[in-house]
Amino acid sequence: MGRAAFRATHAKTGGKFPPKKGSAGAQPHGSNEAIIKEALRSLDPEQSKIEAAKNPNIVLADEALNENWVNDGNGGMKPATSFQEALDYLASRNAQLFRKQTANDYELTEIVVHLPDNLCIDDPVNVSYVLDENGKQVISEKTGQPLTKPRRIARDPDEARRYFNDAQEFLTEHGIVAGGHDGLHWRTDQYSEHRPHMQLGFDSYAVDPKHPGFLRNEFSRKWFSHRDVVYPDGHPKAGKSVSGKVKLSDYQTAMREHMIERGWPVEAEIDKANEGSYLGKKNYARADNNRIIAEDRLAAAREQEDQNAVDLAELEEADADLEERTQDIAQRETDWLTRKRKLDAREADLDRRDQETADDRLAAQNERREAESLNAAKRAEIARLRALREDVERDLAAAGPAPQPPSYDDMRAEFLGEQSAQLTAFAKSRKRPDGTTMLDDFEDWARAKHAKLTRQGQPVGRYETWRDRTAAAQKRLTMAQLNDAPMRASERDRGHGYGE
Repeated sequence: MGRAAFRATHAKTGGKFPPKKGSAGAQPHGSNEAIIKEALRSLDPEQSKIEAAKNPNIVLADEALNENWVNDGNGGMKPATSFQEALDYLASRNAQLFRKQTANDYELTEIVVHLPDNLCIDDPVNVSYVLDENGKQVISEKTGQPLTKPRRIARDPDEARRYFNDAQEFLTEHGIVAGGHDGLHWRTDQYSEHRPHMQLGFDSYAVDPKHPGFLRNEFSRKWFSHRDVVYPDGHPKAGKSVSGKVKLSDYQTAMREHMIERGWPVEAEIDKANEGSYLGKKNYARADNNRIIAEDRLAAAREQEDQNAVDLAELEEADADLEERTQDIAQRETDWLTRKRKLDAREADLDRRDQETADDRLAAQNERREAESLNAAKRAEIARLRALREDVERDLAAAGPAPQPPSYDDMRAEFLGEQSAQLTAFAKSRKRPDGTTMLDDFEDWARAKHAKLTRQGQPVGRYETWRDRTAAAQKRLTMAQLNDAPMRASERDRGHGYGE
């Protein structure tokens, strides 16, 4: 079931609304001209763009569906063609007041009647944006995108028009509007916003009983407490002024009864907590938006909770992985330290080997230098020996051929001399006990001497000749030794080393 209700917003002269909660004074609307231009904006495409910039739920493509009328002054309504028509009608009504309006007098009441939700369907193309109290789009905490809600459109435009006609009839003919139909300035049926609705511009002027032909402002009598409007006799509060809240509650009840009587499927009763009040366009939208925002936040919180659970599981898994990685890193560090120690030891060994190599290289260089020095000395010695050999060869050449060793008989004859025969005879005559003679001993001695001299290459002639030839023989012997064996250092130091 839908709900039949209306919202009433009152503007003072100059377009000021009542103070907002928490504010110090009336809130400026700009002027009542601005109120009229907002309501009848579809008369001017440029004005539609201006209002759409303020209200993102206005679908400019649907502005052509809106219908606008103004009071024709003859008990009827005519299609509006300009804002000026509504402004002129307001001016004509103000001109009929006996007491002229002041800045604190209420001049215009805007009434909004929404099409019940059960007479609407969701727009398959467009959505409505959820707005905060400042008219700004609300960003979803769940998706990060602008928060939206289904846009509602009339299921049947003709049905919607009939509903709005019945609502207008109730407001103008059942005492809600002080001046009846004459108090109705303009009407617009809106199909381009979030939900189809009718907006009506009223004044609260009625015939002034004290001044025939003039009007008076009965705003307080209709909407607020007034001393002339009291509870009737028999009522528990008889004689007391009826409050504006009670008046509004009675108006809403009367409207529901009227719409039900006309056959509209709307609720007969409302929640006692909301009885006597109607949220109205802005308050209803605010409450609906707050509900959607709360649902979005709840969904975001639940999603975040689920995500937190996933994150927790991932963190636990990450902790396990971290522990495993920590152990792996520790093992790798241990392995690295082991390898480092081995590398350090190898490096030290290489350093030691490098030092040994350097020492060996130095020793080799020293040995090489020493060998080179020895080779140089050896080459010098060889050169000296070659020079010595040349000297010896010259001496040998000067000495002539070497004498041949004498035969035993020659040596024996030379040794015995002229007395050889006598000595031989004498020696033969001298016999020994063993049967040998002195000659035998002599012969043994002579032969041994001959053999010895022959081995040494010495002659057995005259002493001087023998000594000279013996020296020459020794030189030849020395050359033979030089060709076969190296010379000792002691021999080098003493010179040639022979004949001493």
